[in-house]
Amino acid sequence: MYQEADRQLTKIQSDLKREALKLDNTGFDELHQMKVTTVTKRLMKRLKKKNEKAFWIVILLAYEMALEVAHKKGYKGKGDDLQEAWMLGLLDDYNYVTGYLYNPEAERKRLRLSEAISTAMEYKDKKMLREQVTRFFNLWYTQTRQYMIQFVDEAETQAWLDVGVEYAKWITAKDERVCSECAPRHGQIYPLKDFPDKPHYNCRCRKFPMPKGWKPNKDTNSES
Repeated sequence: MYQEADRQLTKIQSDLKREALKLDNTGFDELHQMKVTTVTKRLMKRLKKKNEKAFWIVILLAYEMALEVAHKKGYKGKGDDLQEAWMLGLLDDYNYVTGYLYNPEAERKRLRLSEAISTAMEYKDKKMLREQVTRFFNLWYTQTRQYMIQFVDEAETQAWLDVGVEYAKWITAKDERVCSECAPRHGQIYPLKDFPDKPHYNCRCRKFPMPKGWKPNKDTNSES
């Protein structure tokens, strides 16, 4: 289910490289004439718009694929029609892994970029500008990637809840890279509506719905 997310992230990364090159090639005189605040606000507006388009594509596909998984487990139903407002609501929610809200953090990054550009202009230091622009786009990509992972997970969960899934199992990548936080959770079964958040950036763990009719018994570990 992450294949489309990876494809969208590749496109976003290419777009970011073009935006970085364009900003790097903008002369200090031109930046001064356009005003740095205006330049960075327009830039952030473009970046957020592209992100939201990519997020929405991934959400819809992840939701449909999650329904197929649920149907194979014996669940019926077509699910529900997700609305874009649902996605925007997630962007307004606190993210456990990142530790911030999407839109306020985007604005914070924009302000830091604006300040960095102004400082580079003051010293007429093109190298400083290039370094700060690169740093900004790397941070933005990291933020975008983490939210893309979250949206796949959220879409899966919503699809399963919509067709009546009650429990899901935590599955790690089962290799030497599995961290000490995730390893003990492998194979653990949790109520879907209370499924734990991923504990760190770039977590490769997945969850899978239990078959229709499955209920915990006294030997079932539903807590880590």
